[in-house]
Amino acid sequence: MSDERARWDAYLWEPGGLVLRNRWGERDLLALDIREHRETDRRETEIKHGRAEIPRPSMSVRSRQGKAPADTFRSGGPCALKSCEGVGW
Repeated sequence: MSDERARWDAYLWEPGGLVLRNRWGERDLLALDIREHRETDRRETEIKHGRAEIPRPSMSVRSRQGKAPADTFRSGGPCALKSCEGVGW
């Protein structure tokens, strides 16, 4: 087994499977899909009716937005290989 395959399998319940490990411990793909939709609907309702507590970033986090150096994140995004200047961060 390749190293890359082994790394991916670490995120799955079963090697080569289709279901990612999840916080509910759900191993069935259809049951997980249903659970995710129910949880999303529940959260949407909380937000729409003002019952959701939404964490806000601290001032220190907000003050750093737009100033992330390219070598901080290795996401392969627009700043992966060049400076973030002018990218709109």
